[in-house]
Amino acid sequence: VTVSSGNFAIKNVTNEATIIGKDTSGTFVGSFNEANNKNLVLEKCTAQGPVTGHEGSIGGMIGEVSSTFNSSITFKDIKLYGSVNGRGLNDHCHLGGFIGLITSNTGLSVIVDDTESNMSIQEASVNSFVGGVVGTIAKNDEMKVTVINSKIQNSLSVSAGLNTIGGFIGFVNENNNFTLHIENNTGGVSMIMDNTQGNGNAGGYVGLFSDNKGTVIAVNKNQQSVDLELS
Repeated sequence: VTVSSGNFAIKNVTNEATIIGKDTSGTFVGSFNEANNKNLVLEKCTAQGPVTGHEGSIGGMIGEVSSTFNSSITFKDIKLYGSVNGRGLNDHCHLGGFIGLITSNTGLSVIVDDTESNMSIQEASVNSFVGGVVGTIAKNDEMKVTVINSKIQNSLSVSAGLNTIGGFIGFVNENNNFTLHIENNTGGVSMIMDNTQGNGNAGGYVGLFSDNKGTVIAVNKNQQSVDLELS
């Protein structure tokens, strides 16, 4: 599904399908792009099947969000039990439990509220970005991401080196006036980095944060455990 116009809601749906894609792959929505003043709501949905992408952006719910203006995405009462798998032939893949890649948006709001995520997220290509909620957030203006009241308990692994991995967000880069609000979440994240080709980046909340301007980060009242294994 590609969403580019009109308000769109997906409610009370369980998806057990096996998804295999290429450029943008998501269990519910492949891409949400070029939407102006629109709202996408996913509520009381469950994703149980695996989603696999061979390159590009891969998400447990949405593959990619790009080039939107004053729009919003809300995840409410979502349960994720499947897996997100990257098998990129090229580098720069983006994998996230909810969204693979968020880029080139203005005035976008993303809310993750009262959700439960217990997923396996695995990437096997070089120089890629993996996050328990979002893989990469890059080149956005006036954007806010809120993750609240949720249980995030994922297993993340990268195995080809030169990768970035984060318990919530993998890579945050070149955003202007970006706000990240993480509050009242529980769970635990297991991260494995098989860094065979050089240096990588890993963080319990964010893997790598660079070249952002006007940023506000609020992390409050979370009970998260992080287990990082380097091999």
